[in-house]
Amino acid sequence: MSLLSRFFGFSPRLVWGVPEEQTRIVFENPTARGLLRASRPRRVVNSTDEGVLVENENWSAVSPPWDPRSLPAPKVNRLVIRPVWGSDHVEVERVCWRDRDWLEPWEATLPRGAKEQLPTLSEYQRRTDAEVEAGITLPMMIEADGKVVGMVTASNTVRGALYTTTLGYWIVSEYAGIGISSLAVAAVIDLLILKLGMHRVEINIRPENVPSLGLARKLRLREEGYKPRYMQIAGEWADHVAFAIDREELPEHGLVNEIWGPEANE
Repeated sequence: MSLLSRFFGFSPRLVWGVPEEQTRIVFENPTARGLLRASRPRRVVNSTDEGVLVENENWSAVSPPWDPRSLPAPKVNRLVIRPVWGSDHVEVERVCWRDRDWLEPWEATLPRGAKEQLPTLSEYQRRTDAEVEAGITLPMMIEADGKVVGMVTASNTVRGALYTTTLGYWIVSEYAGIGISSLAVAAVIDLLILKLGMHRVEINIRPENVPSLGLARKLRLREEGYKPRYMQIAGEWADHVAFAIDREELPEHGLVNEIWGPEANE
């Protein structure tokens, strides 16, 4: 789509060939309706967090810098998951910077000696927006009552004989532990497979990331195996556990409907 046609509103902005409005996901009153937790769970022996057994109380390994047992969970009246465009990238970067102590230990980095350079924010914005329209990348911003609280991003998309993509996601510390990530990831998987035509979605998780492992198991994703030194994270080659789901495994009406019930999408 040309800039001229977009400026004069001749045609809608497209996301992977679909009008942008059709890719927006909205959950009204998710806390009141039980889609999100109203209180933060205690992570103790023989308890679960996002569906995974927690075998110890090592808070530093699996928790934000605050103790969830001492703070009430934020109430969410409206949860919106939508594509990131233009100036949205600036706000996402601002949110990440404010919460960098929480997010940086899990961020991908360039290996030592890599010849490529990280793009500037404006370069990244232009490239990513073009890749969204081309169906290569899909960054979906999570907003809680208008506030950016996380992202779910599809990347490394391959079509041809594969039709597969890889998901990554993060949530800010203030909203961690109440179920937003699992609901958002499930909703984006449903979007990718049921509406955008992907056959397979893969998620790779560090074995130290206990809540994310629980998320994958809560969503009943297939565990495919262990990937030693799979990706550079925070300056080190990190092992990952691979999970996936494909069109044949996806419940007929999607993961959100299957796990949270048909009323979740209303």
